[in-house]
Amino acid sequence: MKHDRWRHDPAHYTARYDIPTRYADVDTLRHLNNSALHGLHQEARMRFLAERIGDGFWRERGPRLRPSRVVTDFLLQSHYPKPLQAAVRVTALDAQQVTLDSALFQDGACVGLQSTRLHARLHGEAGELPAAWQSALDSPVPAPAAALPPAAPAPAAFEAYPLRRELDTRYADLDATGRVGEGALMRGAETGRSAVMQNAFAALGGEGERATVGLLVARVDLHILAWRALPPRWRLGAGVTHRGRSSAVVRVGFFDGQPQAAAGADCVLVFVDRERGQPLPMPEAVRAALDAQRVQAGHR
Repeated sequence: MKHDRWRHDPAHYTARYDIPTRYADVDTLRHLNNSALHGLHQEARMRFLAERIGDGFWRERGPRLRPSRVVTDFLLQSHYPKPLQAAVRVTALDAQQVTLDSALFQDGACVGLQSTRLHARLHGEAGELPAAWQSALDSPVPAPAAALPPAAPAPAAFEAYPLRRELDTRYADLDATGRVGEGALMRGAETGRSAVMQNAFAALGGEGERATVGLLVARVDLHILAWRALPPRWRLGAGVTHRGRSSAVVRVGFFDGQPQAAAGADCVLVFVDRERGQPLPMPEAVRAALDAQRVQAGHR
């Protein structure tokens, strides 16, 4: 996705919006938090849909558009209080689903990309997009070539994750349609991967090494597998599915009492030199700690 050159040019999108940033979006590293940036992509997406098909798709009873997969690439750090510029366009459309691609820009640079696949649902069941929605979303300008990365396997069974915990849900986790909001899942994924990485960084011995080695989130691939009611508590599983020389993938699974996961997120993390911001090999102690937290194969 990030290697598609057209994605970095606002001129290739059919709608553009100014999006303000908030102090509440700033994290402990003093740049905009990745879960907050996901929410700003979602804001642009919802504005686009409200303009094209009206706000009845989330206000009124009837057909809904539910995301089944949201892939977000984080390219550059962005900062408060400068506003962002968002750009959105349709890149795929058929009777059952639509794919929206969005980009965020700050100071003329593309800081992040997102691709969202939304499915039509009626009373909780898969359906078709109303003909009026299809017509409103269709564009006379052909979409540039775009493809989501290959789909990750379905989240493993809860017992396969080395780190398992329960996470209370909150009223604020519901969206305007009364279902679990994307933002709540992104924050839950952040909680799971942070626990894995805290365990790994605890293996570092000296303060000097801890001060030198930084960590950036490069991508979050969120799969929403079932739109069920918000459970009183999530069972959250987290573990490592891949480790490279300077990067790792942490998978987080969301379980609500059913055998199969309700959602899952694959989070690509890159180790960087804090001063230069360049990737660097992860320390050997961290590598060993991550290998000890791998998701077990064979538990499905």
